[in-house]
Amino acid sequence: MSPDTWARRCVALLMLVGTLIRLPQLSHSLNEMHGFRQAQTAYVVREYAAHGIDLRHTPLPIFGPRSDVPLELPLPQALAALIARLGVAPEAAMRVVGLVGFQCAALFLFLLAVRWHGRRVALIGLVLFEFLPFGLAWGAASLIEFPAAAAGLGMVVALERWWRGGSAWWLAVAGVAAVLLGAVKATTAPGYLVLAGFAAIGCVVERGRGGAGRALSGLLVSGAAGLVAALTWTSYADSVKAREPLVRFLLSKNLTAWNFGTGEQRRDPVTYARILTRVGEEIAAPLGLLLLLGAVFALLCSRGRADLVRRGGWTAAAVTSPLICLNLYFVHNYYLCAVFPLLAMVVALGVDAVVQAVAPLLRHRPIGKAALGALLATGVVVACCATTLGRIDVHQWGHDGGVPPSAQAIRAATRPTDRIVTVGCDWDPLMPYYVHRSVLMLRPDEEAAAWAEVGGLAGYSYVYRCDPSADPLHYLPTGIALTPSDVDGLWRVDGA
Repeated sequence: MSPDTWARRCVALLMLVGTLIRLPQLSHSLNEMHGFRQAQTAYVVREYAAHGIDLRHTPLPIFGPRSDVPLELPLPQALAALIARLGVAPEAAMRVVGLVGFQCAALFLFLLAVRWHGRRVALIGLVLFEFLPFGLAWGAASLIEFPAAAAGLGMVVALERWWRGGSAWWLAVAGVAAVLLGAVKATTAPGYLVLAGFAAIGCVVERGRGGAGRALSGLLVSGAAGLVAALTWTSYADSVKAREPLVRFLLSKNLTAWNFGTGEQRRDPVTYARILTRVGEEIAAPLGLLLLLGAVFALLCSRGRADLVRRGGWTAAAVTSPLICLNLYFVHNYYLCAVFPLLAMVVALGVDAVVQAVAPLLRHRPIGKAALGALLATGVVVACCATTLGRIDVHQWGHDGGVPPSAQAIRAATRPTDRIVTVGCDWDPLMPYYVHRSVLMLRPDEEAAAWAEVGGLAGYSYVYRCDPSADPLHYLPTGIALTPSDVDGLWRVDGA
């Protein structure tokens, strides 16, 4: 069997196993880590499946029955809606799209790594990507993160083909992938554009001046396409949100500190320590030592200047998005999905560096570099699974949280036609998603003043509070009387 055939069969086997072990997750509820974000995504799938797909609108009926809340281009949700129309539950359909995006990212990661570093490194990276606890937790989540990461990696793969003398179609593919990346998840784009930049430099170093023209054209096309797509969609989304009285807090101008962090936060070492702890425990083995060794050893083991540039590119790309969108990575661990493929490859390069250092010492032992690499990669996976955060990831992978009890109780106590006002819930749509009722979620800074813009309390039969300390009357128009129901935290509006 030729080495190429053996490698292809290994890739097929690893991706098959990686898919099979995630199939049970497709039937899990969204009541797990960051259920709010997963439910928000699945809500759009449900609305598209029931009322038709229109990418210009992102229906999220938690701010009223016809609220339109565009955040990113809802293309993954539209694809999931097509699956949901076949009779699949919307959350399961979105998990399918997430899993397909995860495995597309895995394939593109392998293709890029085998081109740059050879089969052994590529296979080690694929093993880590498929089986590290972070990937187990989020590989089949109801999120758009991995489809966006797949677009980013696909863009770099297409650019590589263009730079190696491929037809102009590869440049067009790279441009389309950049558009999807910028519009579907703008916060994911910076890292992959940086990776493309390092790839272009590596191409010029490898091919000389003859490759400079193609390298520059590829960067200009992909960079401009991604930037224009991100800015165009953001401008359009802001114009829609500006017309929605309860979602103006999501306008871009109001999210600067939320997205990028404050100056004080950027000066605080705790901010970076929290992100690095997640990386260390869930991706790079305890304390992130292997990640550090990987970044250093990988550079030391480079074969020529082009290889050095590409190895450094993985690390540079992996830190770019977290450094730009610092607060997002500080608050939400799932944001690491965007850079997980990049971090997995950094660790893979570190593992391979250890293999190259140790192999000469074992030359009289019946173990080859491939077997040693597989053994070390398995050790990294096991070490990560043994950490506190790693165990949480594995638990999410294997455990179905079920429908939230509060949602079951509210659904049993109300009629399908009832409308519910929620207070003290921020804008977490997990409970409304499973209640299957029209919901109006009020945030603390809106309170009763919002009623003038949404048309008053008419038509709303119940009020529910998530936070036991929240006073529901503080959120409602004056003169409203409430009667407690048999469900804790649920009141009936008198006269409704």
